[in-house]
Amino acid sequence: MKKTKFIAIILAVATMLIGAGYALWDDVVSANFTVTTGNVDVDWHWNSVPKDELGIITTNSLGNANRSEDGNTYTVRLDNLYPGAEVKWTAQCINNGTLPVKFKDLDVKITSDNAKIKKYLEVYYDTRLYDGTNWSGYNIHNWMPFSQLETTMDADTVLGSYIVPTNGRIQFGDETDPDPNCIKFRIKDNAPESIMNQSIAFTLTFTFVQAY
Repeated sequence: MKKTKFIAIILAVATMLIGAGYALWDDVVSANFTVTTGNVDVDWHWNSVPKDELGIITTNSLGNANRSEDGNTYTVRLDNLYPGAEVKWTAQCINNGTLPVKFKDLDVKITSDNAKIKKYLEVYYDTRLYDGTNWSGYNIHNWMPFSQLETTMDADTVLGSYIVPTNGRIQFGDETDPDPNCIKFRIKDNAPESIMNQSIAFTLTFTFVQAY
């Protein structure tokens, strides 16, 4: 009898241990996560154009009035043109989103009927980055045919390397700063006089993507 009772006790303990083992394997740990997504929102802002050297207003592309509703596209219209005319256009692309961004590409479209002026139009630009605390050095380019602006910016490794944080900006110009620090347009000196007082309009659309 004693041996039988002893065996029964062992079986009872073993059963309890097996139950504990099942309890361990069946234990479930759960957690709730909330994922908040950010947004990419870069806008043209604070655009201005001073008079040229002859005191002529050569464009009406002032302020944010010529900006698209989403802020991504800016329409530039050059007026009262003449051989040798030069336009200095200051502008900034500001990151109003919640994610750091970087430049992807530029899309340039001639929107006026007088596109033939493009062959006499040249452009110069430089950029610098404001990261919310510090300014980078100027990224300067030489004068080039207007037709090359899109491909030049798309291949610009310095421009493409900028990481623009929230409230940071890529600056093409500031009214209070001397050159460089702007986008410039000019009509070649050897352009025919037939372009006198004519106009050309085009849009600049910058695409930015999440940096990381």
